[in-house]
Amino acid sequence: GTGLKIEKEKVGESTLKVRPIGEILMEFAKKEKITQVEIAGRLGVSQNGVSAWIRIVNVVSLGLIQPLSELLGLPVDFVHRCNDAQRDLVRARGSKSRSNEFLSVEVKISLADLDLMKPVLSATGPMSVSLFVRILRELKEKKEGGL
Repeated sequence: GTGLKIEKEKVGESTLKVRPIGEILMEFAKKEKITQVEIAGRLGVSQNGVSAWIRIVNVVSLGLIQPLSELLGLPVDFVHRCNDAQRDLVRARGSKSRSNEFLSVEVKISLADLDLMKPVLSATGPMSVSLFVRILRELKEKKEGGL
């Protein structure tokens, strides 16, 4: 209703600069003195979901762009672009944290062993060396047992 119209006027030009949707949501919550729980209730999502957007650890799902734009009093395409900006940040952060989780280890492995492991690796992707060795051992035992 009228609250959305007033919000649009309050938002002003500076807010129409594309930036992560979480930043815009946090400013909106402060300005409107509205809690994450209240925002979640209006959008039909969990408070944890709203928190993840504000902390820029997740993106808004496409089905929520329209209701969120209505809540914020902002154009749908603008909210969409801000969500895209957030997605870029989330991905960048994700790749940084993953690069800390996986260390590159050089392992000498026979071509026969690699052939045994190919289907497993294509199904699972990166794995720890210890898990790789354990699976390889199990596959070799099965192969030898089957002969």
